[in-house]
Amino acid sequence: MTRARKAPTIGVMPAKSDPRPQQRLRLVLDEHERERAAFAHELHEQVAQALAAALLGLDGLAPYAGSEESSSRIAAVRERVADTLQHCQNLAVGLRTPLLDELGLLPALQSLAHVKGGVRVDADPALADADLGSALATDVYRLAEGALAAVSGDCGLTVSLDLALRELTVRVRPLDGHAALCGLGAPEARLELIGGTLSADSGELVMRIPIQLSAEGSLAAFPQPHSGEIPMAGGARGRSVQPSPK
Repeated sequence: MTRARKAPTIGVMPAKSDPRPQQRLRLVLDEHERERAAFAHELHEQVAQALAAALLGLDGLAPYAGSEESSSRIAAVRERVADTLQHCQNLAVGLRTPLLDELGLLPALQSLAHVKGGVRVDADPALADADLGSALATDVYRLAEGALAAVSGDCGLTVSLDLALRELTVRVRPLDGHAALCGLGAPEARLELIGGTLSADSGELVMRIPIQLSAEGSLAAFPQPHSGEIPMAGGARGRSVQPSPK
């Protein structure tokens, strides 16, 4: 009987240079994620549940309203509580979507179409078959999220994994042909940590993460010595993302 072959695990491989700056950045980002997850859990399990219970209580009061005015007031309060509950749930998902931990990277990426309106998501099915490590899955999701936030207007998100080229790519393109870019600091920090590159042209944002087979046979993000520059308007060059000097 042939045993099923386990999908390769994709993780982050440290740079060969002085690892201390990368380690500090990794610790900061990981702690940030833990805090976001804790706040999201608190919002969902405590605040949202309390608001849901309040809605049930208001629904139970409706039949006992003594007048039309009382019914109207109960309905108004219920509407405000329901709006607050929805806002609370949106905040929890924005802090850290439960899909990332419960179902994996692919469903989490597809959910970004609902988080930001006017987004078309094309996520490579290969992401579902590959066993991504928790850290890199979070990095890819945050890069996609940050790229969508950086590109104004309706846009398309494409995330692909090419094992032949040993590369994972996050691409955001404006659907109207051009869009302004802003707020690239957070994606740049993550890309620097994992040796990725960033380029932008006419509003299209492309982030590439090089990967390779590790000694154990799993896949890993591997920092490269080259950098990616951001062409600005008028042909001027912007900031670049590159690993620390070897």
